[in-house]
Amino acid sequence: MAGAGEGEGLGCEVRMLEVELEPVPLAKASSFGLSERWISALAQRDSVRRQVLRVQGRVCGSCAAEVFQDGDMLLAAGGRPITCFQDVEQCVAECSTAELPVTLWRHGEELSVQLTLSHESCQGTGRIVHWAGMQVQSTHRPVKEKGFLPAGGGVFISRWHHGSPAHRYQLWRWITSA
Repeated sequence: MAGAGEGEGLGCEVRMLEVELEPVPLAKASSFGLSERWISALAQRDSVRRQVLRVQGRVCGSCAAEVFQDGDMLLAAGGRPITCFQDVEQCVAECSTAELPVTLWRHGEELSVQLTLSHESCQGTGRIVHWAGMQVQSTHRPVKEKGFLPAGGGVFISRWHHGSPAHRYQLWRWITSA
């Protein structure tokens, strides 16, 4: 048996879709070209909300960033129609593999794609290095959500101190090579 505090939170991961979604009324979705068949199916699934979820943003560097485009409408996941955020959470939670079949609407066409779900650790930052007056670590999730991630990777400079070598040589955002 582990002692108090030992092992707490270890292995805690959450599966994520890695997209920012916004609700759009079905009437407006119709003006974007969503088919009558899908409008009927989504209205039947949730007659109160009568909405579809549209991709508003994607997490930089994620599988979703390659699969989705801003403006895509998420119609179904795991074979079930999606009308609200709770539907998305439930489909992701119930997915037994890392692959989630997704149906979306893009530029007047229905597309079926396989999306690899990502795993986000609940532990937060696992390693920080202080060097030359800067704090270096893996890129924070909110930074990736805003769309910032250098091509080819690198480490994120989350803090630097005035007068340090990092400040003098203007190392303020990323280190991509050394």
